[in-house]
Amino acid sequence: MKAKKLLLVIACGIGVTHAEIIQGIEQKAISEEFIVNIWVNGLDYDTETVTFSQGGKRYVECEALRNIGIRIEKTPRHSARRNFCLITSPDIRIEDDHSLQAIKLFLPANYFQDTDYLADVEIPAKANFGGFINYSLFYGKDEEEQEFNTFSEIGIFNDYWLFKNAFLYRNDPEEVEQQVVRVNSTLDVDFPKHFLKLTVGDTTSPYSFLNNSFRFGGLSFGTNYIERPDFVFWNIPALTGSASLPSTIDLFINGVSLYRNSVTPGNYNLPGGAIVNQAGDAQIVVEDILGNRTVRSFPIYINSRLLKPKLNEYNFSAGKLRYNYDVVDDDYRDMFGKFYFRRGITNSTTLGVDLVYSENVSNADLLWTQGISKYFLLDTAASVSKSEEIDEQGYAGGIGISRNSRNWAFGLNSQYFTKKYQYLNSDSLDSNIKSSNIFYLNFSNLKIVDGLGFNYVYQSYYSDDNGTPREDRKFLDVRASKVLTKNLFTDFGYYKDFSEEDGDQGFNIAFYYNWGERGRISLDHDTGDKETSLSYAHRTMTQNGFDYVLGVNHREEEINYNAYGLLKTDIGNLQLSHDEFENRRYSQAAFDGALVWLGSKVALTKYADNAFALVNVDQHADVDIYRSATLAGSTNKKGYMFVHNLIPYIHYDISFDHNQLAMDETFEHSSKELVGLDQRGYRLDFPIHKTKRFIVRLKDNQQNKLVAGSEVLIEGLGEEPYFVDSQGFVYLYLFKPGIYSLKVKTQGGQYCQAQFNLNHMQFQNASSQILEAVCK
Repeated sequence: MKAKKLLLVIACGIGVTHAEIIQGIEQKAISEEFIVNIWVNGLDYDTETVTFSQGGKRYVECEALRNIGIRIEKTPRHSARRNFCLITSPDIRIEDDHSLQAIKLFLPANYFQDTDYLADVEIPAKANFGGFINYSLFYGKDEEEQEFNTFSEIGIFNDYWLFKNAFLYRNDPEEVEQQVVRVNSTLDVDFPKHFLKLTVGDTTSPYSFLNNSFRFGGLSFGTNYIERPDFVFWNIPALTGSASLPSTIDLFINGVSLYRNSVTPGNYNLPGGAIVNQAGDAQIVVEDILGNRTVRSFPIYINSRLLKPKLNEYNFSAGKLRYNYDVVDDDYRDMFGKFYFRRGITNSTTLGVDLVYSENVSNADLLWTQGISKYFLLDTAASVSKSEEIDEQGYAGGIGISRNSRNWAFGLNSQYFTKKYQYLNSDSLDSNIKSSNIFYLNFSNLKIVDGLGFNYVYQSYYSDDNGTPREDRKFLDVRASKVLTKNLFTDFGYYKDFSEEDGDQGFNIAFYYNWGERGRISLDHDTGDKETSLSYAHRTMTQNGFDYVLGVNHREEEINYNAYGLLKTDIGNLQLSHDEFENRRYSQAAFDGALVWLGSKVALTKYADNAFALVNVDQHADVDIYRSATLAGSTNKKGYMFVHNLIPYIHYDISFDHNQLAMDETFEHSSKELVGLDQRGYRLDFPIHKTKRFIVRLKDNQQNKLVAGSEVLIEGLGEEPYFVDSQGFVYLYLFKPGIYSLKVKTQGGQYCQAQFNLNHMQFQNASSQILEAVCK
């Protein structure tokens, strides 16, 4: 038994000795560790790392690679020391530069972390509960009669929804008109994250290439790209690629730089900006930080009618057509359903359908928008209709060709309709149109004139149902413009209506002189109307002020005078006008304003036709309020102000002038960001706090006082620094108990941090104590 135990001890001893030998061999295989700087692709990243070799393989710290943007998942880790990554690879070239104490790595672009630079979509804030009453009052009077009418909107909103009613009142309606007409009743619900909008009530159908929109009452649901200035939905090329060094990306079209951005190493995807209506030869130029350049060229046609590839635009509508909406409020007829759909197939092709069904008329349209290389845009549509009344099919087709260039643009839009073609429409009059053609050709930056434009319209008609022929319509307009001096401009042109009955023609010439801040003088003469006009206009660019226009006209041996004034105030805009003729006169007055409420605040304001904000500065009167660095006004006696004309989906910075506060007052924020929705209200509160002065003695790790003049910042309480005095004290103004972190910048640019806890008892007895903190 003893012999067995002795043999076991000897065997175990041999095993331990063998393990120690193996471990020693492994330790010897690892070379000495060095601290080096990392260079990547010829660029010093100013980053230190520890490196060593083992078994002919090189390792560096994984964290250092991650900090300079390298994907460490592509580099295997050391089997024992997991915080080190292997950089020996056929894809990686390694150079040691002993003079710089650096390790130089040369990596392909796929080793860097991908970066998506696509523009962030602005998500609007949810509106606070509130409402508004918009009103527009109009009064007109001449020698024989006078009229008075009002238009009003009543709206209630919250979160992402808005309910709105609009009414029209006439004091002297026509025989077929109601005195009070409900113009529309609408509930809008926005889904901004998904670019969708739901409308229930009175609205209009989406635009169709061959047919006009129509009013109806019912339901509408679909995308709202056109309402979103923050979203690029058309075919701007995505600037995608890879870079192994920090680089600059430029997009040129026809030699003109239209977009520039910078990228870090790795794969990138840039949005390309909000370029629209550009065509020609495009170049994407990539230049890295060392001056290496690559160029990619291709033809391009950018137009808002061409959707991004795989992007869908759609709308579903159903309800009843509304007739005579401004005459009576209950003329709904003809149930219908409509489905509109377009999809971007490629950067140059967009296809779609437009389907309409009702008991009387049904339509099916095929839509095709095509960019023809870099040359022009082709927009086509083909439609078939089926009418229950005549039990026959009708056909229609349309084609649009357009091209926009730097110095010229042209377009041709032609539509043709068979006599049997019908379309769902809320207009009870039959147009009997056979064809409609519009042609335009515009030039700019010419040597002789600055701008030259040709416009021609031709429309033909079928005979009426009783066989009476209708005259075709032809109209030509040629117009040019020229800058004569720095402040003097002119435009002149010729027009002709080829109609046999009412056709007229003439020349028109106008001169405009900009008189700086004093105003503008205009002189206009028209040979067709035999009219000459001279006017002087003074306009203000501020939210409030007084604008006016004074003029005199001479027409067919008669001279008349006119005057117009616009008074812009905080509670609305007042418009006054008067025309004085030799034997008659006409005067008008109009006032537009609103009553808005948000929470417990109510105010008379300007017409609420965009988003607005209630800015509350904690009962501080006469504090200046700014809308994106532009003065909007001042708070009232109760310390608040309504800021209007905030365009939907546009980013605004709403702020107040904190320099107007007292010395013992402080705040957490003096500016807030806001993205709003149409005709919604948002409450922005800026609490103001009374502060108490606290004395804090700051010391370093050796218990020495800090150098006088050291800057002290309180984290989370603004960017205004405090300063240490000669005794090592800093005087802080605080408004509540809590834990405060200090960031101190001493002389020589060195930084340290300190922290102290201000309890409730210390806050109440601010003047009787000195707090201490160590800056580490």
